[in-house]
Amino acid sequence: MKKSIKLASIIAAAMATACALTVASGAARERYQWGDINGSGGTANTADLVRLMKHLSGTDVVTYHPDLNVDGTIDTKDLVRLMKFISGAEVETINYDTLGETENPAGEEYTPVEPVPAAEDISDKFNVDEGLVIVKANKKSDYTIVCQGAANQVSGTTIRDFAQATHEYEAAVALQDTIKDMTGCSVKLVNDLKSPAKNPSTDDKVIVIGSTSRDSLYDIDYTKYVGDSFSVKAYGNNIVLSAALNPRTDENPYQDYDTADGIWNAVYYFVKEYLHYDPAVTMTTPKAKKGISVSITDYMYTDETPTPELKETSKKDGFDISEYGNLKYDDMMVHNAYRKKNSPTCYIQIMNSTSDYNVVLNKAKTKGALIFNTIDDCYFCDCADCKKAAEEEGTEMGAYFKFVRKIAADMGDAKLRILAANHTYNPPKTSLGNNVEVLIYNPKLCSAHPVSDAKCPTNAEFVKVVDGWKSVCGMVSILDFTSDYYYFPITFPNLYTMRENLAWYKTNNFYGVYLQIDTTQACLEFADLRIYLARVLLENPAMTEEEYSEHIDSGLAYYYGAENVKALREYIDAADALAHDGYYCFNIYSDPNDVLPMEAVVDGVVSYDTVFPKKAYALWESIHPYNETLARNESYLARMLSSRYQSSPASHAKTQYQEWMMSVVEMRDRSWVLNRILGSNK
Repeated sequence: MKKSIKLASIIAAAMATACALTVASGAARERYQWGDINGSGGTANTADLVRLMKHLSGTDVVTYHPDLNVDGTIDTKDLVRLMKFISGAEVETINYDTLGETENPAGEEYTPVEPVPAAEDISDKFNVDEGLVIVKANKKSDYTIVCQGAANQVSGTTIRDFAQATHEYEAAVALQDTIKDMTGCSVKLVNDLKSPAKNPSTDDKVIVIGSTSRDSLYDIDYTKYVGDSFSVKAYGNNIVLSAALNPRTDENPYQDYDTADGIWNAVYYFVKEYLHYDPAVTMTTPKAKKGISVSITDYMYTDETPTPELKETSKKDGFDISEYGNLKYDDMMVHNAYRKKNSPTCYIQIMNSTSDYNVVLNKAKTKGALIFNTIDDCYFCDCADCKKAAEEEGTEMGAYFKFVRKIAADMGDAKLRILAANHTYNPPKTSLGNNVEVLIYNPKLCSAHPVSDAKCPTNAEFVKVVDGWKSVCGMVSILDFTSDYYYFPITFPNLYTMRENLAWYKTNNFYGVYLQIDTTQACLEFADLRIYLARVLLENPAMTEEEYSEHIDSGLAYYYGAENVKALREYIDAADALAHDGYYCFNIYSDPNDVLPMEAVVDGVVSYDTVFPKKAYALWESIHPYNETLARNESYLARMLSSRYQSSPASHAKTQYQEWMMSVVEMRDRSWVLNRILGSNK
């Protein structure tokens, strides 16, 4: 997905806001002054107070060291302290020149940014006597911006508060806002869905954003607009900004994102080329005090890069049963065996009671499962028969397994599923029957090493359990988890382990494989890639390392753009290498610093290894170069461009890298650590 204007590059400043990368650059090095929340480089003032208030309200703004009382929390206490300081009251401030070794062990100098410059007067860029006059010298406009606003727009609702706006509507608002900032003139904006043109003409003075009721006036062939393609053309007095209309599909859930890229590319191109304002370069909106006129030269950009196709498996030889994604795994583990509340369940006694036994037998026939999964309210019967069964089977659940054996025999050829978890994790000594399927549940299986790695104590124990179950029942299945849950979301480098595990499951004749991948959270690391890899692995678990590598590149190209494959693959490989640098284990509940080590404590002093985060940040920056100007630009256009980035699949993947960094760096250390990371990439 080639980007003509490289919108994704421009809007990558969202990294700074989403990750709190609050270290600025570009100015001569000076010591940071306490209270300089907006990074202007001066003494704290009301502008800093407003910036902190926005931050506390949840507004996505860049802040610089907002924890003014250094208590590890940014809250109203910091706001009150700043208000007192600005009012002239004596308050305790932090002298960053005298910070202790722990707070700033590297003795880093802080780098405030230059104060925001005054808006440039660019009136000489426009001749209001020529071309299409959008805004006249008297600050009036005969033009109207037309777009498909949201169908349920309510009268009186302000444009910026309107949450249901379409992509075209948002882009139109950004253009309207930019013109107002430049001239003070608010060009009328018309919702084409509510008020379609009755007698449209090319004589009408309109700026059209996207497809509208006026399309019949123009020679627009939307089949030529692929991905993020767009055009800016003039038809008489009509200025028309067009882009692709490709709908979202199951095959490409981000299709509407690509389409939105096109219309945002068009608006950005128009603002940059014809209004002479680039929010990625100029902090403040320039002033066109004598109005705005444009002479449109028709322009069309067509993304000629063919949409990559997902690579299919060379053969399909998977498992008898396989599922992946957001599994209803709770249903697989719900206790349905006979149980008396708050009292021990004697399964021997149940077997000896025809009525009680038939109740459970009928339930097992209906559900196809006899699941024992109790922890908190589990009471073991200590009668002589149950004690004897425990000794015979080598497990405290011996009586239950005798019960399962009888149920399975009475079910004939019908399959009976049981659960290996908690008290039933270890198998009995005696066979349960060939029609018994055991579902092994071990969420703490090591994700750092394949299950076949005998040196990994966790996985070696798991293999013993599997071998034990294979000897006592006809079918073995696994419920496998492939993403971090406890510290969600963080980078979780187990994509290569997935292939080795699936190959081992196939070699060892597993009946069913269930891969739980939580995709309900937008920020799940490479969620779409993981889902794709899970599918192809379940179809062909015996694929070679080379084949799997091709599938990774195929998925990266399809979901993230072919031009980004090299950098993203290098990032994945770098994370995997760090996770396996030394022989230690991690699982889905592991601390982020156990998964990708960064923090180290030597003689009580905290230090950080920034080799990997520097490399990773450089790779992400190669895809979305960090632009400080846009990060600090509070124009509506800049903020909407940033929001576009935050909605992208690449941003979702990047978020987990950011979350990992924020998890492994102490709050008081973040400024200088992040400054070191960012500083290496300037």
